[in-house]
Amino acid sequence: MLIALTLLLGAADAAVHALDAEPEPSTVSVLVRTDLPLFTGVSGEWESAKRARLAGGLGLFPGSYLDLINGVSVSSGWYDQFTADLIDLALKRSLMVHVDAGMRPWPDGHFPVDVGLQVAWLGGGATSAELVEAMGGPETTAGARYRVRATDTMLTLGVGWELTPFERGLVRIGLGGATTLGAKAKIWREDAPPSLLGGRVYEGAEWVLEDTLKTWVHTPTIDLAVGWRVY
Repeated sequence: MLIALTLLLGAADAAVHALDAEPEPSTVSVLVRTDLPLFTGVSGEWESAKRARLAGGLGLFPGSYLDLINGVSVSSGWYDQFTADLIDLALKRSLMVHVDAGMRPWPDGHFPVDVGLQVAWLGGGATSAELVEAMGGPETTAGARYRVRATDTMLTLGVGWELTPFERGLVRIGLGGATTLGAKAKIWREDAPPSLLGGRVYEGAEWVLEDTLKTWVHTPTIDLAVGWRVY
């Protein structure tokens, strides 16, 4: 991931160098950001003298955002309530890490273009034996509770418009999208957590959960951010 982003940043820097020989001061900004309906958190951004950009963010996948995705998808008939329950189980309360790179093509413009990777991890929670069985797991113990942990890796793309309402102030509005590249899930009984020595692993149910994330977690985004240009 780091190598790919480094190459992307180098390519962006080379492209804008060809467009504009006049350097601009490099900048560092700190922003509060939300990418509806996936991410809410903070990010730090660096822009080079040639307008190549690199950013990293840390935040959460808000439960209200996930409820919105599932509500719209179920009511529109894109997937059923069982699929919505699986997505909710896997991603609710996930920690989100976002790294992206891009460029601002025109020296006098405020039109950034970014591509990146976003990882939702440590998501999931407790679920019932019935849901584990419904996902294709083995016969379970009545009344037992199970834990789920899931990680979803997404490719992101965004374009936006930047405003500077006052000196060093920054407001960004944009449109983008995210698509799942890969997912990993782990399921275990609460009274018998997995260990390095082995244990009962519900591989069939894990596969169903991973396949659900890879099939259905693809969404457009509305990106909003406000921040401060440190220098």
